[in-house]
Amino acid sequence: MVDQIDRAAALFRLLLLMLVASFALLPEELQRNWLLYLTASVGLMQLLDPAHRRRLRHHRPGIGLLAILALPVLSLLWASAGADPVDSSDAIKDALVAALCIVGVYVGLAHHESRHPGFERRLFHGLVITALTASWIALAIWWFTLRADAPRPRFEGAWTFINPVHASIFVTSVGVLSIKWWLDGSDRGGLVALATNLTALVLLSVAGARTAAAAYVVIFAGLILTHRPRLALPIAAAVAVIVAAAVGVVGLDDLESIWLSRGLSFRLEIWQQVIDQTRDCSVFVGCGLTTPLFIDTGLEQGERAHSIYLALFYHQGLIGLVVNLLALGLVLRHGLQRGKTPWLGMVGCGLLANLTSGDHLLVRAELFWMYFWLPLLVIAGSSQPLPHSSGNAPRKPA
Repeated sequence: MVDQIDRAAALFRLLLLMLVASFALLPEELQRNWLLYLTASVGLMQLLDPAHRRRLRHHRPGIGLLAILALPVLSLLWASAGADPVDSSDAIKDALVAALCIVGVYVGLAHHESRHPGFERRLFHGLVITALTASWIALAIWWFTLRADAPRPRFEGAWTFINPVHASIFVTSVGVLSIKWWLDGSDRGGLVALATNLTALVLLSVAGARTAAAAYVVIFAGLILTHRPRLALPIAAAVAVIVAAAVGVVGLDDLESIWLSRGLSFRLEIWQQVIDQTRDCSVFVGCGLTTPLFIDTGLEQGERAHSIYLALFYHQGLIGLVVNLLALGLVLRHGLQRGKTPWLGMVGCGLLANLTSGDHLLVRAELFWMYFWLPLLVIAGSSQPLPHSSGNAPRKPA
């Protein structure tokens, strides 16, 4: 039995690395979903280990994760079915499958430092390679095939980066991860950080992802000022050179049309309608998971809240929003105590950028899963001793 559990743990680590790589190699979400299902299933197999089950029972971040996953299911009690019962049943099924996948990956990652030393570094390497590969494939396809036919020069998605906003958040969050690796003085860290963050700046420039850019600047500046304040001026100068190069390559008129022509993209009108429809249900518990949201800006109609926080407010109400934030805070506090700064930076980019984006927490193999759930599960699964909790110096995180 012990050998079988060890083999399952090794297979889980391999499958998780393959899942990360699939975001650079498999453009179809359905293909990535099946890989996620397999990874989560193998992760759940580790519950056969009695010692692992005992560790999980006393693992506090798991409480926060369970709260985040349980609230959407609980909201089904007061949700309406909507106009199409089939759509409602599909939404329930998708949410339950996504939650089960998250639990499976969490079980596989729990206490990974003591059980599988070095895996976190390999996972980081996989994320960097995936971000760089997917970015340049998507940008090349856009530049050579799609850009000439586009009504405006904005990057609007290609290859695995179908959604340019979430693609920008993903690459910038990996860029933040690489910055911390460089600041820790790791070998080749400077080159990795330079390549990743240069790619992130190029993608931000052509995608016009303004909130993602603001989140990136805030988290980037926070890391630099915290660890190497003397580097603030040289890095600012480097960013200015990169922006000037982008202007020279793409053109000032094109960049201006990308960043300024869309105004606020009807965000204020959309958010007001989300708040009004939530009031019609219940401010405290929301409208429930399957109750459809209907947005009409006058020019287009849709079902997206364009803010992960307002989406939570709509589906789960004020109580659900507060509980989600408290549960998330419990997990992030766990990561802060254990020195998971780079992974916290990834989650921070996602949380800030999704102020004006995002609609569901429970997703499967989408980019949101990569830049939010994966680092959050790495943080929740960490188990190394608190810094200075013993006579031994804490180990540097990946």
